[in-house]
Amino acid sequence: MHEERIPLNGTFELTARCNLKCKMCLVRVDEETISSLGLRELTTKEWIDLAKQARESGTLQLLLTGGEPMLRKDFCKIYTEIYKMGFVIVLYTNATLVSDKVMDVLEKCPPYQIGISVYGSNPSIYEKVCGSGNAFYRMVDGVKKLTTLPSSINIRTTIIKDNIGDYKNIYMLAKSFGEDITFSRSRIVCRTTRHGIADVDACRLSPEENIDFIYGAYLERLSKDLIDKYTVEEKKSELFGCDAGIQSFTITWDGKLIGCQLLGEFMTDPLSEGFEKAWETFVETVPELKQIDTCRDCKYKLFCMACPALRYCETKSLFGNPKYLCREAEYSHKILEKLISTKGSEIYENV
Repeated sequence: MHEERIPLNGTFELTARCNLKCKMCLVRVDEETISSLGLRELTTKEWIDLAKQARESGTLQLLLTGGEPMLRKDFCKIYTEIYKMGFVIVLYTNATLVSDKVMDVLEKCPPYQIGISVYGSNPSIYEKVCGSGNAFYRMVDGVKKLTTLPSSINIRTTIIKDNIGDYKNIYMLAKSFGEDITFSRSRIVCRTTRHGIADVDACRLSPEENIDFIYGAYLERLSKDLIDKYTVEEKKSELFGCDAGIQSFTITWDGKLIGCQLLGEFMTDPLSEGFEKAWETFVETVPELKQIDTCRDCKYKLFCMACPALRYCETKSLFGNPKYLCREAEYSHKILEKLISTKGSEIYENV
């Protein structure tokens, strides 16, 4: 079933630590927690060795992320050595630690793309979301530096209760950095895994608020998206029903190979058995996916956005019942019903 597995796309989670304290962060773990768990981050040599092994196994693109990867004192060394290996490099950062030393390295070895997290348009919002108002100014300075590189720049944001009213201003700020800047927003704010310390339940939007925000005035587009789910042939699931573990992987900050950053249970150990063996045996850690009994007859299932990884985040099981996502599906169904009752066949045009 999995003969075509090739680890084309990798993620290296260089650290779980971050200089910010964003309320919704899935990954962040502080040093005290890491120490209490008896865990450690990988060394410089271990990251470089794993990159070499991943390249030999077929990895072409590598995302370097965290936490905040630039928080590592050896970031420049790790980045430079990995760059020399010829990967298509994507770098994720909050842009608050872009020093002259970092810029010197990135100017000599520019990544293909840089994803920059921006969570507010002013210091007040940054204080609420990230725990530091001064971080706003450091972010702006960092973005201005990074936009001088030939890299593609994507400004990324996640909307929670503390910055939903600032969304339009975040968008305008992102666009002010340059005409070629792309902008993306995440609809995913899920419970943390792998020792993350964020309390997302206290900050994320309600399921109804989330759907309303994501689509806003574009409810007709939403209806077409949902109607498409009736006409698209269902794909057969492999492992998690996506590329995770089939063409992509993540190496966690403490050195485990997992399918994606959302998962935290199904893993192998590339440090002890080597990357190639860890990749080959990863499939053995994942239970066979099966239809969940509580979902089988659910009238909202065609509107459900729950992938196995999101189920795991919300319930700590691939087969759990994620109430938050269930409410999203029910609310999406109600929107579609309302549109059909008020506009009839008009919404089906061009579908």
